[in-house]
Amino acid sequence: SGACWAEVINKFKDHMFPNIFNMNDLFQALHGSKVKSVNLSNNRISDVGAWDIAANLQGTLVEELDLSGNNISDAGARDLIHNLHGTSVRALNLSRCRISSEGAKYLLANLPSQLISLGLEGNLGLSF
Repeated sequence: SGACWAEVINKFKDHMFPNIFNMNDLFQALHGSKVKSVNLSNNRISDVGAWDIAANLQGTLVEELDLSGNNISDAGARDLIHNLHGTSVRALNLSRCRISSEGAKYLLANLPSQLISLGLEGNLGLSF
């Protein structure tokens, strides 16, 4: 929803990029920056939002992506993992989302070759 994206934008606006007003601005700013770590945890990001974020990481220097504590389900995680192929992302945190054991199995079977860390703690039906 718009309110969720507004929270994400305000986090970036306050801390890093004063000219961010919407997600397109955020993605454009990431493409022109040296930012290597993006923390978007606890922002009520949905499956569609996760897909959008991952699709826009192509060509950035982002190596760490924290999407923990969001509303990302198996479907969003599948789309996310496919969009991360060909990016610089090496660490992905999806802890405390809504990913089931079936979704976790899918993620593990389809990891991009550059991904070396995947956080899944606190998801539905998973125990570590």
